[in-house]
Amino acid sequence: MEQALEDKIKYCAKLLANSLLAEEYKELVSSLIGSMSEKQLDMVIESLEREGEELEKLGATLKKFDADQDAKWEAIRKAQEAKAKEMEDAFVAEAIKTNIAG
Repeated sequence: MEQALEDKIKYCAKLLANSLLAEEYKELVSSLIGSMSEKQLDMVIESLEREGEELEKLGATLKKFDADQDAKWEAIRKAQEAKAKEMEDAFVAEAIKTNIAG
Protein backbone atom coordinates (compact mmCIF):
# COMPACT_ATOMS: atom_id res chain seq x y z
CA MET A 1 0.00 0.00 0.00
CA GLU A 2 1.37 3.39 -0.90
CA GLN A 3 2.27 5.89 1.82
CA ALA A 4 -0.30 8.52 0.77
CA LEU A 5 -3.12 6.00 1.12
CA GLU A 6 -1.79 4.82 4.47
CA ASP A 7 -1.68 8.44 5.64
CA LYS A 8 -5.28 8.93 4.53
CA ILE A 9 -6.35 5.82 6.43
CA LYS A 10 -4.59 7.05 9.58
CA TYR A 11 -6.14 10.52 9.18
CA CYS A 12 -9.57 8.97 8.67
CA ALA A 13 -9.10 6.83 11.78
CA LYS A 14 -8.17 9.94 13.77
CA LEU A 15 -11.25 11.81 12.53
CA LEU A 16 -13.38 8.77 13.26
CA ALA A 17 -12.04 8.54 16.81
CA ASN A 18 -13.02 12.18 17.43
CA SER A 19 -16.40 11.83 15.74
CA LEU A 20 -19.69 11.86 17.60
CA LEU A 21 -21.00 9.05 15.44
CA ALA A 22 -22.54 6.13 17.26
CA GLU A 23 -19.99 3.46 18.11
CA GLU A 24 -21.67 0.93 15.84
CA TYR A 25 -21.09 3.21 12.83
CA LYS A 26 -17.52 3.90 13.87
CA GLU A 27 -16.91 0.17 14.11
CA LEU A 28 -18.50 -0.41 10.72
CA VAL A 29 -16.35 2.24 9.03
CA SER A 30 -13.27 0.91 10.82
CA SER A 31 -13.95 -2.61 9.63
CA LEU A 32 -14.40 -1.47 6.03
CA ILE A 33 -11.69 1.18 5.86
CA GLY A 34 -9.00 -1.17 4.56
CA SER A 35 -11.14 -2.38 1.66
CA MET A 36 -12.42 1.04 0.55
CA SER A 37 -11.29 2.63 -2.67
CA GLU A 38 -9.37 5.85 -2.33
CA LYS A 39 -12.41 7.74 -3.64
CA GLN A 40 -14.63 6.17 -0.97
CA LEU A 41 -12.04 6.92 1.67
CA ASP A 42 -11.91 10.55 0.51
CA MET A 43 -15.70 10.74 0.81
CA VAL A 44 -15.61 9.41 4.38
CA ILE A 45 -12.82 11.84 5.29
CA GLU A 46 -14.73 14.76 3.76
CA SER A 47 -17.86 13.80 5.69
CA LEU A 48 -15.97 13.51 8.97
CA GLU A 49 -14.24 16.86 8.37
CA ARG A 50 -17.60 18.51 7.68
CA GLU A 51 -18.96 16.99 10.87
CA GLY A 52 -16.10 18.58 12.81
CA GLU A 53 -16.61 21.94 11.12
CA GLU A 54 -20.34 21.91 11.79
CA LEU A 55 -19.78 20.98 15.43
CA GLU A 56 -17.36 23.89 15.78
CA LYS A 57 -19.97 26.24 14.28
CA LEU A 58 -22.60 24.84 16.63
CA GLY A 59 -20.27 25.31 19.59
CA ALA A 60 -19.64 28.94 18.63
CA THR A 61 -23.37 29.54 18.20
CA LEU A 62 -24.12 28.03 21.61
CA LYS A 63 -21.38 30.09 23.29
CA LYS A 64 -22.78 33.27 21.73
CA PHE A 65 -26.30 32.33 22.81
CA ASP A 66 -25.06 31.67 26.35
CA ALA A 67 -23.24 35.02 26.47
CA ASP A 68 -26.33 36.81 25.14
CA GLN A 69 -28.50 35.14 27.75
CA ASP A 70 -26.08 36.10 30.51
CA ALA A 71 -26.15 39.73 29.30
CA LYS A 72 -29.96 39.74 29.21
CA TRP A 73 -30.21 38.26 32.70
CA GLU A 74 -27.73 40.85 33.97
CA ALA A 75 -29.85 43.64 32.46
CA ILE A 76 -32.96 42.17 34.13
CA ARG A 77 -31.13 41.93 37.46
CA LYS A 78 -30.05 45.58 37.25
CA ALA A 79 -33.56 46.70 36.31
CA GLN A 80 -35.01 44.75 39.25
CA GLU A 81 -32.47 46.27 41.63
CA ALA A 82 -33.29 49.76 40.34
CA LYS A 83 -37.03 49.15 40.74
CA ALA A 84 -36.53 47.74 44.26
CA LYS A 85 -34.45 50.80 45.20
CA GLU A 86 -37.12 53.09 43.73
CA MET A 87 -39.84 51.34 45.74
CA GLU A 88 -37.72 51.43 48.89
CA ASP A 89 -37.07 55.16 48.48
CA ALA A 90 -40.78 55.80 47.92
CA PHE A 91 -41.68 53.77 51.02
CA VAL A 92 -39.11 55.60 53.16
CA ALA A 93 -40.29 58.97 51.83
CA GLU A 94 -43.90 58.07 52.58
CA ALA A 95 -42.98 56.85 56.07
CA ILE A 96 -41.12 60.09 56.82
CA LYS A 97 -43.99 62.17 55.44
CA THR A 98 -46.50 60.21 57.53
CA ASN A 99 -44.40 60.61 60.71
CA ILE A 100 -43.90 64.31 60.15
CA ALA A 101 -47.59 64.87 59.48
CA GLY A 102 -48.61 62.50 62.13
